[in-house]
Amino acid sequence: MRFYLSLCLYVSCHLMNAQNITANYAVSGVFCTGSLICFTDLSLSNNGSIISWDWFFSDGTSNSNLQNPCHIFTFPATYTVMLKVINSNGDMDSTYQSITIGSCTKVIENYFNNTISIYPNPTKEILNIDLIVPNQNTKINIYNSLGELILSKDIVNQNSIINTNQLQSGLYYLNVLKNNKTIKTDKLIITK
Repeated sequence: MRFYLSLCLYVSCHLMNAQNITANYAVSGVFCTGSLICFTDLSLSNNGSIISWDWFFSDGTSNSNLQNPCHIFTFPATYTVMLKVINSNGDMDSTYQSITIGSCTKVIENYFNNTISIYPNPTKEILNIDLIVPNQNTKINIYNSLGELILSKDIVNQNSIINTNQLQSGLYYLNVLKNNKTIKTDKLIITK
């Protein structure tokens, strides 16, 4: 017989099997419409490994069953993002957080646009990255339209090149991180 405990805090609630599994996650990104928001699973299972992740973004778009998905919210609002996890023994837990997405001003975008240049876009094979101030903690992540990480590269030089030859034609999302914080998100079009 399993006993479940309901626990609610200000922005997070759990319905959990009190002994075996705890759902939890972290959120990172720029909380602006059109920006890539990434979710990192922090769930724990004391009995069996976690085998299923169900993410519900509450914005009318597709849900995800990836362990660590990324998502783009297109309208400013407060969204309830829920994660449900199941372990190999069938124990289940879920948690949710309220995430507020705003319409961000061009001031932030202009600041970052003046510190980094990414071109050409659209591109066929090569993507150039020019940093005004090189930083050893700068990384470029490229995600497909499902939010799956396709390519990741540390940028250590003022001028770097990313070979996109292995990517198929289509729409991708480019995420620039500095010291593990998103400083720029942009659409990237690959043409062949």
